[in-house]
Amino acid sequence: MPSTSWPRLVPRLALTLATTGLVLAVAAALLPPPPASAARATALKLSSTAADFRSGEEVFLRVEARRGGRAIAKVKIRVLSRTGNGSWREVARKTTGSGGTVVVSDRPSRTTTYRAVTVERKVGSRSIKVARTTRARTLAQRQEALAQVTGRARGAAVTTRRLGSQVVYQRHARAVVAQVGSSTWLVRGRMLKAYLRKGGVEGRLGAPVVDMRCGLLEGACVQRFQNGAIYLNNKARKKVAVAYGRTKATPILAAALSQRGYREPTYRGSKYGKWVGSKQPWCGIFLAWASHASGSGDAIPRAKSFPAMISKVRARGQVRSAPKVGRIAFIGSTPHHAVLILAVRQNTIVTLEGNVGTRGGAGHPRGVRKLVRPLSSVKFYAEPRL
Repeated sequence: MPSTSWPRLVPRLALTLATTGLVLAVAAALLPPPPASAARATALKLSSTAADFRSGEEVFLRVEARRGGRAIAKVKIRVLSRTGNGSWREVARKTTGSGGTVVVSDRPSRTTTYRAVTVERKVGSRSIKVARTTRARTLAQRQEALAQVTGRARGAAVTTRRLGSQVVYQRHARAVVAQVGSSTWLVRGRMLKAYLRKGGVEGRLGAPVVDMRCGLLEGACVQRFQNGAIYLNNKARKKVAVAYGRTKATPILAAALSQRGYREPTYRGSKYGKWVGSKQPWCGIFLAWASHASGSGDAIPRAKSFPAMISKVRARGQVRSAPKVGRIAFIGSTPHHAVLILAVRQNTIVTLEGNVGTRGGAGHPRGVRKLVRPLSSVKFYAEPRL
């Protein structure tokens, strides 16, 4: 069969392409236009300041809302998190600002996956994973990662020795960043203001040993330092409470101190009893509330009755024989009352306790008070499980 010459194929090929193009154009014209809602749909983008975190570090998440390529303000956003294949929990609920963005912080303890959704759950972002790491974090590394959070540096970094550790710290427009050993911590926001009032790194509290943690009971925040903790709670009688001591229990003490002066509105009708769902005497319940309110969870066991609390403390091996700041003291030869130890003196302990009268008696109304008790009144002590 003779082959067709190239000059004869060119006109045929051109005619075929022209016909195909015409058919496609007609087909496109017959298709319905994309719905206007597609162009107006809100899109969410979620990002993190770092791909990993050390235990105790805050993770900062940025959510951006856009519609038709433009930033959208006043979009109500929920940021969710989960570990492994667990259930999603709400980290924060916020509204985008004029630039269409909002920043949310979290202080996870394990590798965590995050996503953002609108409150109506009609739109969601892609999920991102932030991994836990144990590698060292220098001052320079953390400053670079958190430049948008901290603002510009004010002056040079300072190297000093505080409470047995070398500390390198630097003041920024919106934060203090401090390296202690192989870790670097951040003090920011309202916490920064309270911290600087106490002298900052050079003050009695010393350097930070973790980042701030927020989203606690009553919307509170807490941060621990070398020699104490600061607890912030706008719903508390004392909105800024500070506890001192070289113990991991200082956040519990600070949360408890924020309640000093509280009085139960009705007999056994305290907010602490309502929190646990009990009308029983609430001295132990108050201590458990302070533990949870400080982000320490069940370090002091939550129980609906005093005998149940003692049973849990004994079962968990928390009993101790000597007083120490941050420990619980059980009062009476047959214990009937529990208190937190704020300070230890020669023959007495300074305590913070709930469900007591004005001078520590059984009068009414009962409340949260700071008292001094003789060591001889204590049956045994217990260490919060931290």
